[in-house]
Amino acid sequence: MAVRRRKIHTLHTEVQLELELAPMLEETPARIIPFPRRKAAKSPASIMEIEWTEEDILKMRSRLLHDSLQQLADRRNGEKTREEIAAWVASNAIEPFSFVVCASECGYRVKELRDKLNYLLARFWKT
Repeated sequence: MAVRRRKIHTLHTEVQLELELAPMLEETPARIIPFPRRKAAKSPASIMEIEWTEEDILKMRSRLLHDSLQQLADRRNGEKTREEIAAWVASNAIEPFSFVVCASECGYRVKELRDKLNYLLARFWKT
């Protein structure tokens, strides 16, 4: 097999860039460059100043419920995640973002939803 040879033409012969390396090789003391100061985190008091509307809270509850149920059915999630969500679903606690409150605020009957979830997940995780 023959090797092709190409002619390379030099367009410019002058030096385009010349670096003086001698000063870089000398030992010089390190210089500390401070990072810019970050803005202070909001204090819990300033966070509490946010006014949440009922619509905002309903959206958060709905999103929490639906995202949690998606994660529960997602086989890529670890066992610990599934156990935490299953415990949240099984809990009868009445708290701002508990399963009972989220489900009822989204228009579901809590007992029926929980029963259907248990049935579906038992079948889903069996296979």
